[in-house]
Amino acid sequence: MRAPCCPPGSTGAATDPVGPLKGTIIPLGPTRAYVSEPAEPTDKCILIVHDIFGMKSGRHREIADIMAQQGWLAVVPDFYMHEESPSELKTVLEGLTNFLRFAPYAYRVLRRYSHPVSINPLVNDHILPYLRGRGVARAQWLGFCWGGFGGAVVSGCDQEGLMVG
Repeated sequence: MRAPCCPPGSTGAATDPVGPLKGTIIPLGPTRAYVSEPAEPTDKCILIVHDIFGMKSGRHREIADIMAQQGWLAVVPDFYMHEESPSELKTVLEGLTNFLRFAPYAYRVLRRYSHPVSINPLVNDHILPYLRGRGVARAQWLGFCWGGFGGAVVSGCDQEGLMVG
């Protein structure tokens, strides 16, 4: 499904994973995260920031498994707090195709779920402490579409004792 916010010619949401997933979903404060473990303990992590369609859409979890095979602790936080995607966004995506009509709604929804006011507390209070507790000293982020902005926000979070970039 290509959302009205996707540029012309884009493919929209990717298909579901092509094979069985290897990671697990863990509770993480008020949300959850898909975590895929490398074969050997590591101090490096890749934070995969999902697109507008949510943590379970596309191949975010499959990419986490691939990164774990490469030796990274791979974490896909659920920035929608257990919702597959925001219910308001589902309504907007289903009913609106005109970008000018879509923009005010999209702005409100995206601001709610991607603004530093909503992401920073989740990252600072739950994700980074989890990573520090796992012995992670450095983390990279990989974001898809909306996740590109979300990843930039993650880079600006309180990083005491942890390099995120």
